[in-house]
Amino acid sequence: MSENYEALTPYIDVTNEFSHILVRKVSTKNGVRLEIFSPATGTRVFLDPLQLEYLTMVDIKTFEKIIDLISGGPPEEDKNVN
Repeated sequence: MSENYEALTPYIDVTNEFSHILVRKVSTKNGVRLEIFSPATGTRVFLDPLQLEYLTMVDIKTFEKIIDLISGGPPEEDKNVN
């Protein structure tokens, strides 16, 4: 995000054995956003309320497909046909 933003809340730390992220509410010139930051990759995303609402409608299979796509996915099945 190239625009300036101001933190409205401290980071909330969300961690498990696979990932570590930081989440906080920020104010931008276009309104309030949820900042999601990955210290491991140095990447962050700012989601507006509409984007967050639509995330609530995405099923877990869609998230699994996104994770597989970005991470290289599960091993391919053997496609050899005898």
